[in-house]
Amino acid sequence: MTTSTSTRAFEIFASYSHCDARFVQPMMKLLLPTGATVFRDADAIQPGKKWAAVIADAIEQCRVLYLFWCNHSAGSSEVRKEYEQAISLNKDVVPVLLDDTPLPTGLKAYQWVDLREVIGRHEDEVEQSMTLDEGRERQRLDREAHGYSRHEDGYFAGEFWRKGWNERDGQYVRQLRLERDIPEAALRRAAAVLGAHLQDRLQRT
Repeated sequence: MTTSTSTRAFEIFASYSHCDARFVQPMMKLLLPTGATVFRDADAIQPGKKWAAVIADAIEQCRVLYLFWCNHSAGSSEVRKEYEQAISLNKDVVPVLLDDTPLPTGLKAYQWVDLREVIGRHEDEVEQSMTLDEGRERQRLDREAHGYSRHEDGYFAGEFWRKGWNERDGQYVRQLRLERDIPEAALRRAAAVLGAHLQDRLQRT
């Protein structure tokens, strides 16, 4: 791979889902006193640059990729591209566990950093329900709002299901994840754990 984007060389590449940016980004800022340079797409990609090329270049040049792992990153195709590229380049990959989401086979061989107890629960799972009549009325209104007839099988005919609704026990239900605020003290403890791990790693390489 060529490095035509001329990306500044960063020691650390932070790979995470943007759903978790609210606490990953502050955590990364707290690592600045370690002296390590950290690539985060939010502040390292300049306007006008092709973001995919910049990210690929930064991974190629980094020393270690920290992968912030949870249900969000597990479902992100962009995160998967990032860690798969790092693995293909024989980079050090450090999964940072944020919840109990299992690591895929390709990542299980890498030693991880466990922040689950430090961060604590950052989401709550709640169940939402409605009657069958309410659900059918929502589906009807949704189809009509987008110009589909009552019996037409258009794209929005399945939108109700794509939003996570399923029929169970005579009603419609779905599971929702609601964000929890993470105390600044917890973020500082997490950054301290990462900072100690990072300094030890950089001293040994």
